[in-house]
Order: sequence, then structure tokens, then C-alpha cells
Amino acid sequence: MTRPETVEHRRLASACCLIEKYVSCFRDPVSARLTLLENVSCRCSGISLDAYSSVTGYDCVTVEEDQLIDDLLISINASGIPVPVALTSLARIELDALGAKRDGSVYTDFRLAEHLADMIMNDYSGGAIIDPSCGTSIVLAACAEHVRHAKGDEANFVTDHLFGVDLSATAIRGSLLALASYLNSESELKVLKSHFLCADSL
Repeated sequence: MTRPETVEHRRLASACCLIEKYVSCFRDPVSARLTLLENVSCRCSGISLDAYSSVTGYDCVTVEEDQLIDDLLISINASGIPVPVALTSLARIELDALGAKRDGSVYTDFRLAEHLADMIMNDYSGGAIIDPSCGTSIVLAACAEHVRHAKGDEANFVTDHLFGVDLSATAIRGSLLALASYLNSESELKVLKSHFLCADSL
């Protein structure tokens, strides 16, 4: 039985096609995918790719195809999903049903993430927000998006208050690239990286 196509998948189909076409010629398509999305994230933030690579330790090579990054951002913006939230979805590495069950991986739709973020932020009065099984941090990104609309101080909120833990190093890499798109400086990125841990939170 095939999994039904989601609203999120339909909205991001154009961006996914661009990504799949790009990574198809790489020996390691997962790494190529994340590197491409890190280039997109740095385009959105005030952080250079060299600085991003230096802070995170990821081997982020520059994607020379500027038009591809432009087209990806156009596709994401056309989806109606905020860019950082869309990046969490695009950075998610799909597992087969058995792998997802084994790893405890649960797909979170962007609309559910927005609903959870609204519930969290409506009563929020400060302090850490910790996702002990963050995946690529779609819920945390939705919380930051809530702050962006409410106060417009999302960079400080992301660096001061968001924390995540996940078993998957790949998911943590996706979390950082998505949330880094809110930031303005290398120093902020250093703080954000220190808030994410690859570990079993249980």
C-alpha cells in the first residue's frame, strides 16, 4: 500500500524535483542534498558558506549554480510554506516503513507543526524550548516563525531559546541548516550549534 501524497508534498513538489535532479549525479545524494540546502540557508541568512562550514564542521562546498538556488527559493516561496519550515521538510531523509518504525521516526506535517507552535507560543513567557526528538526541527522552526510574525526578533529567539536532541546526525544537520536561515552572524550560529545534540534523549 503506497503512502498517500500529502498537502506538504504537493506544495513542495517543484522544489523536490529541482533537488532530485541536482543530486541524481552524485555518489552520495544525501550529502549533496544537505549541501545544496545549506547553500540555500546561507543565501537567506547573513552567514557565509565558509563561516557556516567552519562553525558546523560540515563539508559545505559552494554550489556554483546560482540559478538553481534562485529557482529553489522561488519554488519554496510559491509553496506558501515559510522558507525555514520548508527547509526542515526538504532536509528530511525519507525512511522506508520498516526503518521509520525501527528508528521511531514520525513525520510531522507543517500544518501540525504550526498548530503545535501556536499552542506553545500562546502561553510562552520565556525560557528554553526543548524538542527531545527534534528530527529536522519543524516544530522549533514553526515556533520561530510565530515569533517572526509576533515580534520580529526571531534571530535572538532562535539562538537564546531553541534546543534539540535527536538520534540521527543527519537530522541534526537538517535542523541546523533550517534554523540558521533565521540568523545574521557566525556568532549566533555558534550558539545555535551548541544547543543541538546527537544522542538518545531517553
